Amino acid sequence: MAKQARKTNTQYRLPTQFKPDRPISEGPWKAYIDSSIARHPTLTMDDLEPTPADLELISKLAFSRDELADNLATLIFEDRCVAQQLEKGLAEGIASLDNPPKALVDFLDYYENMPDWTYMPELKKRMATKTGQKFLHAKRRTKVKHPFVQAAEDGGRLTAGFFVGAYYPAVGQSIVITGSVAKGSNRVIQTFKFFDDTSDVRDFMPHGLAVQAGAKVRLGHAFARKQIEKSGKWDKDYYGEIISNFDNMIFASGIVLGVDAIQSPAFKKYGVDPGKAMVYFLGAPKELIQLDHADIYRFFLMCVSHLDGSPDTASQVYQSFRNNEHYRAEETIEDKFYKELTYFFANLMTRIVWGNEIASQITMEKTSFGIPMAPLATYLSKQVNKKPSEGTKIIIQYTRKLLPTVKKVSSNKLVKRVSKIRLVKRKYAKPADPYSGSFGMFSTSEKNK
Repeated sequence: MAKQARKTNTQYRLPTQFKPDRPISEGPWKAYIDSSIARHPTLTMDDLEPTPADLELISKLAFSRDELADNLATLIFEDRCVAQQLEKGLAEGIASLDNPPKALVDFLDYYENMPDWTYMPELKKRMATKTGQKFLHAKRRTKVKHPFVQAAEDGGRLTAGFFVGAYYPAVGQSIVITGSVAKGSNRVIQTFKFFDDTSDVRDFMPHGLAVQAGAKVRLGHAFARKQIEKSGKWDKDYYGEIISNFDNMIFASGIVLGVDAIQSPAFKKYGVDPGKAMVYFLGAPKELIQLDHADIYRFFLMCVSHLDGSPDTASQVYQSFRNNEHYRAEETIEDKFYKELTYFFANLMTRIVWGNEIASQITMEKTSFGIPMAPLATYLSKQVNKKPSEGTKIIIQYTRKLLPTVKKVSSNKLVKRVSKIRLVKRKYAKPADPYSGSFGMFSTSEKNK
């Protein structure tokens, strides 16, 4: 049983979405915290009680914003030509620009002259070796993933990046206010592209795709802050600053931990921790990047365990995905099948990792492909908890047995039935406010003004 939270009597200003005095057992994330603690060899519930140092850091982060990105976003709103300069500067360097404004120079310098405590000095050193040069100039192989595996991977991305992401109060509120998901496929494509562009260690070199992608997503957050501020719908006492460094730190911690779990030998060989590098690109505070993974995990769980949930925003985001066209065409029966399979995996992974109760609050379907999701998730969670590092393999292995085989997908009656599904628009499928987040603001067309 979780220990009752002690009274903090903190002298620090905290966003009220974070409740350090609420017992973890009474919080919305209790199932996730319980399973996380059960899997960890040394971490206990006592470790999740926030220390004075934790509260001081949270207070600092929750009421601070990313000034570098905010300053550049303001400049781009005033002069869209700066966006074109940014594109060129990210790809070719500050020296390639003719008389760039200070806000742009400061932003580009963050990526062009990374401090010694980042991965860059070590990566440059190793890439300069004979082995590194050979790897750097080797022909890239594009491996086409099996559609079944791709559906599982996309389901995981949707779960963490959107469905459960929107269950974090401030993250969910920012997504709903901007309407970035309801508008269509743009936000999803951008998010998936970010992870694709950060999948090869060579793209972490100066001016590489990973650096460019991270900088643009970071700037997208600044654009969103301006739109949210203009809406007048943000409660600063409850959420803290708009898309604050506290929210970024929680989300970035999740990225670090998730990426670290699937870190490839190539990244380790060349001295890059891709999770920490990716969150550096997003403007994460130095305090996070310099923590070791054990401390990051503890801080992440501590924050989440005392955080409110936001089922209303999460359900809006989920229903928006289910009722609108997003990121994947449906031109054939197979297209429809794999799209539904992606949602199946998202549903299943949400239940396995965060619990059936949160999945229910997000309004995820109780059955999919005729399969009751709650009991399946309960069974698989026990298997996954035995071997967390092989979690995705286990999920794919078992679901392959339950769903139609891929070779027979075009003729299977179940798949044909799935292709005829007509989703009914519900109250959550609302028209979105105009928004071109992340990469969208780099267009000079009138519609984005």
